[in-house]
Amino acid sequence: MAIVVESEQGNRMNIAGILGWMFVITLLGIAAYYIFFKRPELISFQVPATHKDEFDIVKRISELRINPEKIKANPFFSGRTAEMPLTIPVIPGRQNPFLP
Repeated sequence: MAIVVESEQGNRMNIAGILGWMFVITLLGIAAYYIFFKRPELISFQVPATHKDEFDIVKRISELRINPEKIKANPFFSGRTAEMPLTIPVIPGRQNPFLP
């Protein structure tokens, strides 16, 4: 004869468990909505009147096109030398780190 051991509750789920699972599923749904479907709001930017001149200067500088060949050919830059000497990279450590 087999002995059957069951808890008194059985497979019944209580209301706290159901509410807990509903809360977790709702949080996952909200997170998925904000990550995959929500479009971010576009921010409109207006430069304050007090900084308008500074913004125009930065805009003009950012639109400049630099020709490196022209700069190298300029006599002002051709006479310049490097102030820091070139260094040779040194590999730290020994050939065999296990030797005393």
